[in-house]
Amino acid sequence: MFSVADFIAEVKYAADLVAQTRGCALTVSAVDSRLAFSGDRDQLYSAVGNLLQNALKFTHHHTEVTLDAYALSDRILIDVKDHCGGLP
Repeated sequence: MFSVADFIAEVKYAADLVAQTRGCALTVSAVDSRLAFSGDRDQLYSAVGNLLQNALKFTHHHTEVTLDAYALSDRILIDVKDHCGGLP
């Protein structure tokens, strides 16, 4: 088991530098400190890191990328949103 709040803080720390170099704002919502995962932290970090990296790489310059983690029913959801406009 590991804390979702700590996990998201770690992901944010790693992505902040990329956001700064791309001229984007990275906004991370507050995460309920009671939320916890049971699973492979490294695989989850790789997946979320890849989503954030792509969002920061392809979003329009000087826009915002958001990262949210929250509980919905019996699941924990992690959302990454950007302003890239989608694929053609």
